[in-house]
Amino acid sequence: MSDLLSIGLDVVITVLLGVLIFYAMVLNQRLKTVRESRVELEKLSQQFVDATNAAEASVTNLKVLADQAGKDLEMKVGKAQTLNDDLSFLVQRADDLAEQLADGISGSRSKAKPAKENKSKTDGGDLSSALKDLEKQADQWEEEAKETDDEDTKEALKKSLKGLR
Repeated sequence: MSDLLSIGLDVVITVLLGVLIFYAMVLNQRLKTVRESRVELEKLSQQFVDATNAAEASVTNLKVLADQAGKDLEMKVGKAQTLNDDLSFLVQRADDLAEQLADGISGSRSKAKPAKENKSKTDGGDLSSALKDLEKQADQWEEEAKETDDEDTKEALKKSLKGLR
């Protein structure tokens, strides 16, 4: 029995050693696959690091460009606001001068009408005084134009005055 037991134990140990060898071979194959995968994983991780660095550089450049564009836009908006204020001032000034000119013209016409009526009555005596009044008014406007700082306004007023004479 002891021979039989010894042979049985030898068979069991042999079977177990066979299973162990088979398991070792499978484990060796899997370790080989892991080693190969590790090399690929290192390559992929290096590519990921490179892509991340490139993305960070791009974001930094984008921030710089956005800041510059914001500053440029702010400067242009400031200039536009200044121009808007200047144009508003000029339009207001032109409206005021046009109103003064219209008042002056209507005042001159109202003075000229009595002169025409008197001319028909007196045959021209008051026409010359009305003409002198118009010339005085034109001179007064010309003086106002000289006092004005804005060259465009001066020119427009002078042209209007020349049209009256």
